[in-house]
Amino acid sequence: MATLMHSLAPGLFERTMARQVDRKHFQRLPAAPDSGNVLAPVGEGAHVHGGWRRSGLSWSKVALYGGLAAVPLLLVWRNRRAAEPRPLGLPF
Repeated sequence: MATLMHSLAPGLFERTMARQVDRKHFQRLPAAPDSGNVLAPVGEGAHVHGGWRRSGLSWSKVALYGGLAAVPLLLVWRNRRAAEPRPLGLPF
């Protein structure tokens, strides 16, 4: 749903998500005292994993957008075809 909102209204999506992240993800409380990891390496979980998703169109997006574009076109085609006069005796 977020992908669809971002593709339809990217500016509105960015402003909305920025407000939501500020309100729900950050706290106004100070952090607890800690030695940190600036002067010593992290002992556990020091491996690299994950990353950003590839950008661009995937096959699922192409199929989704193609299907969404095809529905109104098929409806217009069907309505125009139904409005055409047909000779008597031919069912199609």
